[in-house]
Amino acid sequence: MSAMQETNPIIRAKRRAGRLKRWLKRRWWERNTGREYRVWLTQAADTVPGSASNEVPIAIIVPVFNPPVHYLSTALDSVLQQTAAAWQLIVVDDGSTNQDVVAFLDQFAEVHVEDSRVCVVRSSNGGISAAMNTGIAEVQTPYFGWLDHDDMLDPRCVEYCSAALASGDVDIVYSDEDKVDDAGRHFELYAKPSFSPELLLTQMYLCHFTAFRTELVREIGGFRSAMDGAQDFDVALRLLPTIDKVVHIPRPLYHWRSWAESTAFSIEAKPWAQQATQRAQQEHLDRTFGGGSVVPSKVPGLNQVHPAIAEAPLVSVIVPTIGATDKAGKRLIDTAISAIRNI
Repeated sequence: MSAMQETNPIIRAKRRAGRLKRWLKRRWWERNTGREYRVWLTQAADTVPGSASNEVPIAIIVPVFNPPVHYLSTALDSVLQQTAAAWQLIVVDDGSTNQDVVAFLDQFAEVHVEDSRVCVVRSSNGGISAAMNTGIAEVQTPYFGWLDHDDMLDPRCVEYCSAALASGDVDIVYSDEDKVDDAGRHFELYAKPSFSPELLLTQMYLCHFTAFRTELVREIGGFRSAMDGAQDFDVALRLLPTIDKVVHIPRPLYHWRSWAESTAFSIEAKPWAQQATQRAQQEHLDRTFGGGSVVPSKVPGLNQVHPAIAEAPLVSVIVPTIGATDKAGKRLIDTAISAIRNI
């Protein structure tokens, strides 16, 4: 029976009060989160590069292939401007053909030749997974993450991640993220939930910024070119059986650049990414559950994931009731139980 059909005035009042309470909670959350978000972004401008002595250094791999030079420059500057003093920047040129990009990287390497934290590697074009693996070979830190060649890190990214990793028993750390346009406007804050292996089956919500324990990724063979477009999702799914502790930092430490060729602008910008995602999910089902199916959902960019079930599981159904009756005087709980028994 729906709320519109309910005749008991007490029940109707309780339902209205419940809806009001939920609405007020949402408004309170949006108001407070929005205020914290604006303050967080404002405080970024007052940070001082290298002012924090972080215990755990983190490598940032930037795979590069023909991005707009001004985006690339901003991306690399966002690493150089980190408040943390201990980090490694590994720029992997994946065979860029744009001579402006090549010239920029030549100059960048020359300017930072005396900084042992900065490394520029040239390679032939092999795709993002190949570029990432080239970068991993240069990693000298216990953890690494990556930065797309057109995005930006918050200046406190390495500092906050390093603090979360200081205990030494963390395998993965990930943060919230948002988007930024060419005018510098930040929008679409993605406040992520705590780690959930079940949610990870359907979407790579860890996304940016995520730092993995270097040795774990090396042990599984790094990134796979067959999964280009969903290479990070594939790595996360392959690591699931081996990871013990994952930490979420509820701060937007990564800013996606929203422009015409970025998935931050539209999932349709890279249709092959959706196809690679489906392959990664299917392989995970085959490895972990002995099969199952992955089909596109009604939500763009997401799939329905159905693991194979060897035996029908036992399902418990909780039916809350206060003994309400319908217009004929029949108890609603009796109708509910009859419906369950007839499934």
